[in-house]
Amino acid sequence: MGRKKKKQQVGFAYFMGIAYSLCSKIDSLVSFMIDDKKMCDDNPVPNGTGVFTAKTGIESEQYPSGNPYSRVHCYNGEQVIPDAYLTAKTGVPIAYRNTAYLVINGFIGDNVRSAPNYSVVAKRVKLGMLKNPAHEDINGSANPAAVLKYIFVKMLGLSEDALDTQSFDECGQALFNEPLGISFVMSESKEAKDWIEEILRTIDGALALDKSTGKIKMRLLRGDYKAEKLALIDESKASGIKFVRKGWESCYSTLVVKFTDADKHEENSISFSNPATREILGYDKNFKTSFMMIRDEKSLNGVLNRLVKKMCYPWASLKFSVSINDYPNLMVGDVYRFSNEKLGIYNMPIRIMGLGGDKEESGKIEVEATEDMYSLQIDKQVTQIGAAKAQSNDNYALIQNDIIIGAIKAPAELDELRGVYPLCAYPEGLAERAYCQDGSTGEKAVLDNSAVAVLLDNIPAGDSVDLYTTFKIQQISKLWAVKATRAGWQRLKMSVAIDDEVMGYEFRKDLGGGKWQIGGLIRGIAGTPIQAHSKGAKVWFAPVDVNEIQTLSCVSLNPTLRFVLSNSRGQIEKTLKIELNDDNYKPYAPSNLQASRAGEKVSLKWRNRIKLGGANYRNIDTIPAGADEGKIDGYVVIEWSDGSGAKTATSTGDNITLNAPKNTEFSIYAIGEHGLAYPSDKISIVA
Repeated sequence: MGRKKKKQQVGFAYFMGIAYSLCSKIDSLVSFMIDDKKMCDDNPVPNGTGVFTAKTGIESEQYPSGNPYSRVHCYNGEQVIPDAYLTAKTGVPIAYRNTAYLVINGFIGDNVRSAPNYSVVAKRVKLGMLKNPAHEDINGSANPAAVLKYIFVKMLGLSEDALDTQSFDECGQALFNEPLGISFVMSESKEAKDWIEEILRTIDGALALDKSTGKIKMRLLRGDYKAEKLALIDESKASGIKFVRKGWESCYSTLVVKFTDADKHEENSISFSNPATREILGYDKNFKTSFMMIRDEKSLNGVLNRLVKKMCYPWASLKFSVSINDYPNLMVGDVYRFSNEKLGIYNMPIRIMGLGGDKEESGKIEVEATEDMYSLQIDKQVTQIGAAKAQSNDNYALIQNDIIIGAIKAPAELDELRGVYPLCAYPEGLAERAYCQDGSTGEKAVLDNSAVAVLLDNIPAGDSVDLYTTFKIQQISKLWAVKATRAGWQRLKMSVAIDDEVMGYEFRKDLGGGKWQIGGLIRGIAGTPIQAHSKGAKVWFAPVDVNEIQTLSCVSLNPTLRFVLSNSRGQIEKTLKIELNDDNYKPYAPSNLQASRAGEKVSLKWRNRIKLGGANYRNIDTIPAGADEGKIDGYVVIEWSDGSGAKTATSTGDNITLNAPKNTEFSIYAIGEHGLAYPSDKISIVA
């Protein structure tokens, strides 16, 4: 109607000129990101120098300015032509040499206070370190041999004459053929030695000083040799032999390995299950590690194959001394045959892992070696113990929603004043990440997949070591027959939880039809109460040694527990509301109360009891309190009446003498570290 339209300010759009240094040089720019989200086309600058268009700012959701894109200049570190924008702003022709960098002059966001979190994926594999340049690019990743040589020569300034360049070239060709390339996620700065150690750990390599040339030699630890052609070390050459073979309890049945996803440039994981080791252990035991330099599953295959040999098999280690005259060129990474008639070992391949000088006898070399696990035929080992062939499981199904969750109260012996053992069973699928979280504090505990069953018998309360009580269960999760060694049983290698009691057990016998018999019980582990259990109760089999079970601290008396399980196929959650109490704040009552009388004088003696840390099935009545044994009761209160009124006395020791008439009843209780609000139960005696 002829009126002028009013203008209303709804926000501000911000623009900025920025130069970002990336590294020394790059071959190409693979991706440009904000908050780890890709903001441009794939491979925008394939030659390392060029201009591309990318989203460089964050728009407002309500009133966007409509201008989120800018032109970005990328320089590969070899530029000679100055950047026009930097030159115009500074008045100096700027063209940085030996520095790859980006120049952004454009939109950074609507209503922002700072520039976005930019990041890039840059490729640098052309290092000029190997004799054959074609070997330096391994499926888009760098050849580890070339990277190691680059660190020595370009970063540390070491002369190439100090390196056995032929060994680096040979290892580079072997890594190219495997193939095994590496990529760095440089989120933090590290010293050169840290990068070197991580590369060697990833590729299973070693660096050794070749005494014959004085040069650093690169070695790959592989089983690529014929054992019968190896040089022999036996009792005629070796002295002071110490030989130890790992026990199966130190092995793992499931490996979960994190790596860097090549497409998403983020963390991913792959898992390996060895049912043979699991069957020997009697439970699943998980080992988690990461190889973040690996960016694809194909490169990870060889790493994983060697890892399972190291972690799923009880290989031997040994120490001995040899004469430097017999072995003048002994190097870390060398492989020999080892024989010793007394040990009953013949022609066992061993790998030299460490060398040192003998402190007692000159001319001797102290050798640390291991049975060469790199030559182990794991499939053959698995066949020998009669289990299914171990295989890589890189495509697990999504965990089913019918997961079973539970929790039992954690005793004070585990230093949990208010806490739980979170329990979870998921019969289908594999959780590569699993945790239980306290809904109020956010504190987390790692979850392992327990096996779960239902109790078919009533179980009475019994002795702490109960060799006669057995009970039957009906499986829900798949179980297998197991029988612990005497040492494994005593060390609580197999445990089960029912209601609020944790027990160790010796055997699990298959009765057919999914029914099992459990026996050889050690009851009340870690101070959990020995109690009767009713038919129908859930029976939880711990997937790890009882000492490794994680507890979750809680603040509330009525916490809500959040169970979260996920893998590459998705994530599911369940919650559980539980009720706790403050019993863990109370000290144990004194025990073994005794009284003796001499006229009006009464002498009382008792034993102070403590809360022992960790899994423990010893009788606490027999263990006196001590400053070196965990939580001590603060003091003891003695109450009685002498006819004239109530009397009270206290003691910080384990005895007291009082005056009282005959047939007086004395009550005694402990006050612990949490004070008068939480006294122990009372015990009484008449004297």
